[in-house]
Amino acid sequence: MVLLCVKVKRGRFNQFSGTASTYVIIKVHNLQSVTVPRPGSEPCWEQDYSFDLSDIQSGLLVQVWKSGWIWDSVLGNVWIPLQSIKHATDEGSGEWWTLHSEVETNGSEVCGIRSPTSHEILLDLFFAESYDGTIEDQDTNHETEHYASSDRLEVCPSSQKFILSAIRNESRDEENAVFTSNTAKERWSRVIQRRINNN
Repeated sequence: MVLLCVKVKRGRFNQFSGTASTYVIIKVHNLQSVTVPRPGSEPCWEQDYSFDLSDIQSGLLVQVWKSGWIWDSVLGNVWIPLQSIKHATDEGSGEWWTLHSEVETNGSEVCGIRSPTSHEILLDLFFAESYDGTIEDQDTNHETEHYASSDRLEVCPSSQKFILSAIRNESRDEENAVFTSNTAKERWSRVIQRRINNN
């Protein structure tokens, strides 16, 4: 299992009405999360989401939607192969992604995007440490491996602060915050808190 962390930060939309609102839908496997709507051509969401994944062979689809009086419309799409996302122990500054107007599909599966637009979205994407894999000790020069299970997990101190922060960092608008893996959050919180108490 791996924990995919996604932070939807900001947007830059050209030739865009200042009164219109946009929101972001994040899709991976059969999981989905939605941000709150923000107005303007440079909306700021700064919302965090986490997804508990067992397979990273597919991709992450990020869609920006424009709110309308009668119906909403897609402003653009970003498709990111999961295997291209880095592993990290802390948040980064993020990366600007160009929105594309069309998605490519293979049957019902999204496999790519085409037709770039002038719109961009700033995303911070990374995999946190896995439950069942190995964890590299970031505090030493040795490649020490710690084996994890659901009941016992070795976590280096530099990772503890980040993971607890990620778990507790709910959206500013709690009513609209969507975390797709409460089990993952609870497990990380319980294991790391036990580790801190024992130190």
